Parts: sequence; structure tokens; C-alpha cells
Amino acid sequence: MAHHPDPAEACQRVLLASLRAADLVDAGAFGGCFTADAVWFGDPVRHGRAEISSVVSPRQPGRFVRHLFAAARFSSIEGGIAADWHALLISAEHGPDGAVVRHVRVVDFADELIDDDGWRIRSRRSTTVPLIPSGGSSSGSPIMSG
Repeated sequence: MAHHPDPAEACQRVLLASLRAADLVDAGAFGGCFTADAVWFGDPVRHGRAEISSVVSPRQPGRFVRHLFAAARFSSIEGGIAADWHALLISAEHGPDGAVVRHVRVVDFADELIDDDGWRIRSRRSTTVPLIPSGGSSSGSPIMSG
């Protein structure tokens, strides 16, 4: 008998897959985590997989981005699962003077997921909060090395 994960476990896998796809700049995989008619409430609001996939765009050479998943809380809602969760977003890029500029932010997410031939995100609200101000330079940073 095959093991079927509980809905919260399955939803967590979708959330992790969305972060991994964003980190790998895989717009197709990222969009696949959302329903065809999904809505991302942000600035601007994005409707459907194509618009939502555009969030994952090619990065400038030398830019590093990683999301770390943290603190998920799942609850049942009519027709699906609500997920309130956080991700730590770490990014680094070369500034105009060639120095490495680091950014660390917490992103708060409020998602609604439904079982749409597999669990997918139906709606997402996200808020980004700076944790550590931009700045600080480092040459030869391990973040930026191969």
C-alpha cells in the first residue's frame, strides 16, 4: 500500500518546491507549484501561472539568492489548506564598486493551497521585511565563490 502524506506534509513539499525553483531560477517549476488561476497579491498583483512565473526571472551574473524555509503553521479551510509561513531570504551581489553587497530579509507568506490534481498554491500574499540593512563588503566571500 502506497503511503499518502497528510495534507499539511504535502503542502509543505509544495512550499519547499516553490523556494527551490525560485533559487534555481526555474520559472516553469515555480509556476507548476500554483494552480492555473492562482493569484499572488503583491505589488503588482499577478494572475495565473504565466504572470506568477515571471517573478522568477534570470539574475544578473554574480547574484546569489537562497531561501531558507522556517516556521510553517497549517490549518484547514473550506476546500483546502491555509499556510502561514516564513522564509529567510539571503542574497548577495556585486555592488557598483565590485564589493559584495549582502541582503538578508524575512519574507512572510500567507498561502491557500488546494488539491488540484496534486496540491498547489491557489493564492499567495507575501510581505518582505528587511532584517539586516544592505551593506558590508567582503572580497572573496564564500557566498560568491563557485
